[in-house]
Order: sequence, then structure tokens, then C-alpha cells
Amino acid sequence: MSESWRWRSARFSSFICPTVATSSSMRRSRRFSSASTAVRALGSFMRRTIGPHPGGINEPSAAATADVTIPAMHPSVAFDDVARVLEDGSSGVHPAEAHGALCGALCLRPDYAYADWLEEILPDAAVPDSGDQTLPSLYAGSRAVLAEGEMDFAPLLPDDESDLASRVESLAAWCQGFLYGFGASGLAARIPLPADVDEVLADLARISQAGAVGSEAADVEEASYAELVEFVRAAVQLVYDELDALRRSQPVSSHRH
Repeated sequence: MSESWRWRSARFSSFICPTVATSSSMRRSRRFSSASTAVRALGSFMRRTIGPHPGGINEPSAAATADVTIPAMHPSVAFDDVARVLEDGSSGVHPAEAHGALCGALCLRPDYAYADWLEEILPDAAVPDSGDQTLPSLYAGSRAVLAEGEMDFAPLLPDDESDLASRVESLAAWCQGFLYGFGASGLAARIPLPADVDEVLADLARISQAGAVGSEAADVEEASYAELVEFVRAAVQLVYDELDALRRSQPVSSHRH
């Protein structure tokens, strides 16, 4: 890749979300049943990782620390398998960031091509083994589950056996990748985005800045992380669904220009 992936991600993050510094919490949606607890968890978690939220999100209630069941969207695609394929291909892209970029692109361009995604995440000379179905399965599964709209979507992240700091870093990388994928097509700059989508993008930009997690109150941190993943999971599906009418009214080729 000719530019630093992280530089490009930050660039598109600031481009898409110019109001991130003053973002309010995402408004409630009938499709987003867990928004209230997720937003409270966002406020609590982000204060411990990157400082106070300028919008003043409320402290989490007891509901915000309840157990959350995160759906297994990719039963046949493990985070470690994606990491292995990217490492074998000499890619410098974080596995979560690669999946985030794919999902961000699919939200605006449901016909986003597999080849275009590979071009973004792997060096030109690195072509995955034709017998390895890790990346094709991740691409096909992500595209299908977002289109189905049954709230089964989940970001590709390390499993719960990984330490919390690694999972937080991966979630931040996933959001960073999503913002890049969403902005890279250029379509986001040419169409008026619904208010809900603007707010989601601002919140994802904020999550992408998450840093180290303290060791104190580990149980609360775990619960807050789970709520934050639930927030991202539901928010991305909301973005995909909200943009459905715009995708139909302004179709975009799956190839970049």
C-alpha cells in the first residue's frame, strides 16, 4: 500500500466525523433495543481509556454492567486464522481493522468486490493460497449477514480468552478500519447522511481512539467492553439499514475510480 493504513484511517475518520469532539450519544432507534445501556457503557468505558466525553454521557447504571451475549457471526472464521493469513501475506493491517474496512465499504456499497478488499489489505504480490478459504469466507459471511438485517452481525475480534487490553485494542482498530472503508469510496461525501448515521460515525471515531485499560475493577471493565461491542454490533447494522434507501437511489459501482 502506498500510504500508511493508520494514517489513511485517521484521515477519513476526521473527514467523515468533523463533529466527533462534540458528539452526543446515539439517539434511540426501534432497531437498536440496547442503545441506552450501550451508550452508558460507552461513557464509562471511554472515560477510563481516553478521558471524559465532551458530550457528558451519563454514568452507567446496573443494567449497563449486565451480561451481554454477543452472537457468533463467523463460526467458521476465527480471528487468529485471519491474523495468520495477513501475516503470511506480509500485511501490516490489523485483522480487526481489515474486517472493519470491509464492513464500512459494504455499508455504502453492498456490491463491494472481494478483489478490491484484498487490494486494500494485502501487498500487491501477496495472493492468498487458493485453497485457503479464510478471507473468502469472512467476505461472503459479512456481506450476507449485513444484507439479511437480522441483527446477527458481529465485528471480528479476539475471543474472550484473550486479555482485555488486546480486545480493546482490536475493537479500536475495527472502528478505525470501518471509518476508512466507509470513507474510501467517496460516496459519503456526495450524499446527505441521515442524522443517526452521522452520530454512529462520530461514536465509532471516538471508540477508535480507545487506549489501555486499567487493571482495577476488572469485572466492570469486562462488562463495559461487552456492552461496547454490542453497541458497535447494533450500530453498524443500523448504518447499513439506514443507508438502504440511499443505496437504491444512488447505485455505486463496486470498482474504485
